[in-house]
Amino acid sequence: MATSQYRVGVVYRADNSVQITPSRSGNGGGVVMLGRSDGVLNPGGIRFGPTDIYSVLENDEYSKMGIEETLVVGLMVEGGSDEKVILFVKVRL
Repeated sequence: MATSQYRVGVVYRADNSVQITPSRSGNGGGVVMLGRSDGVLNPGGIRFGPTDIYSVLENDEYSKMGIEETLVVGLMVEGGSDEKVILFVKVRL
């Protein structure tokens, strides 16, 4: 699929989807992964996998700094001709 399709609360791309959830009890909402991708990101023609990011951020050094989990997703922009990479980080409070 060359272009993204949008529907309220759900984003579809290449048969992969996430659901953006509303805020509950003031937590600001969240993202529920409903599908899985092929794992290849391609912003600006530079191809890499989310594992390249995870291998850096999900190790003992960053764990000591408070990083518990990370999630990397690609978001199509410019009518589907490119994508940007978004990094979500769960930190220990």
